[in-house]
Amino acid sequence: MAMTLSRTNIKLAGFLDSAREHYFQAREAVHQARLRRARYRATLSELVALSDRDLKDLGIARANIRKIAKQELLIGENE
Repeated sequence: MAMTLSRTNIKLAGFLDSAREHYFQAREAVHQARLRRARYRATLSELVALSDRDLKDLGIARANIRKIAKQELLIGENE
C-alpha cells in the first residue's frame, strides 16, 4: 500500500525530525552534565583526601576545597 504525501504528512515528518533532534541534543546535554559532575566529584575527593600539611604545601585552605574544585571544572570546560 503506497502512502500518498500530503501537507499533513510532510508537516508531521518535519515535526518528528525536529523532536528527534531536540531529544538527542537534550540527551547529549545530560551526558555532558554527568561527566562534569563526575569530574567535580573526583577533584573534590582528591583534595579532601590530602592531609592538612599537603594542602598547606599547595597553598590551599581546607575551607576553599569546594571553590577550587568548581574553578577546576570551569577551567577544564574552557580548554
